[in-house]
Amino acid sequence: MKLTHTTHSPGFSKLIEEVFGNYSTTNSLSETNSATPLANIYEKEESHKIELVLPGFNKEEIKIELKDSLLTVSTEKHPTELHSDEKLIRKEFTSSSLSRSFRLPKLVDIENIDAKHENGILSIVIPKKEEEIKKNKLIEIA
Repeated sequence: MKLTHTTHSPGFSKLIEEVFGNYSTTNSLSETNSATPLANIYEKEESHKIELVLPGFNKEEIKIELKDSLLTVSTEKHPTELHSDEKLIRKEFTSSSLSRSFRLPKLVDIENIDAKHENGILSIVIPKKEEEIKKNKLIEIA
């Protein structure tokens, strides 16, 4: 079963769908300990930015893949092995994985996507192509 919780106005949903395609703000956990990380999506004149909450994962455990126009962030974590002098008394967590995909707009510069992971937050900056950047221009009337 999957629960969906949306906290933004319908107009905002339509805008996000136009920019990023169909997405949902779900945070679900299944029997396999697979979850959908929470995300913030920002837009500037020259770029888009996606921030994902990935607590407890280091950058070597995070995979960012772009296939066609689908950007997918995934992680997988396995519990640490016991040392020979350790005895497990209680086990409350096992392997876990996270995955979230975003459909990117057509006019983005995929060659210059940049990612940074700091303090459990993954930030992905997706530059817009020059054609997409709107320039202000004063048009004179003849």
